[in-house]
Amino acid sequence: MTGISVMDFDYVLVRPAPRVLDGEVAVVLVSENPDHPRRTYPVAHVRVQGRMVARLGLAGPLTLTRRT
Repeated sequence: MTGISVMDFDYVLVRPAPRVLDGEVAVVLVSENPDHPRRTYPVAHVRVQGRMVARLGLAGPLTLTRRT
C-alpha cells in the first residue's frame, strides 16, 4: 500500500465496516501497490472488511528481545 504511504512494518488501525465513503481507505481482501498493474474485480467478488482510521509508521522491522 505504498501508494497511500503505508509501508512495510507499519501498523494500521481498522474499524470494521461493511462499506466506506468516497476518499476513505477500505480494507478488502486485495492489495494496492503502484508497482503492480491495476486490477478490477466484480463487486460480487469483493467484500469490504472495514476502513482504515489510523496508521502507525515504524522506522524499520520490529525486533523483540527477551529479557532475562
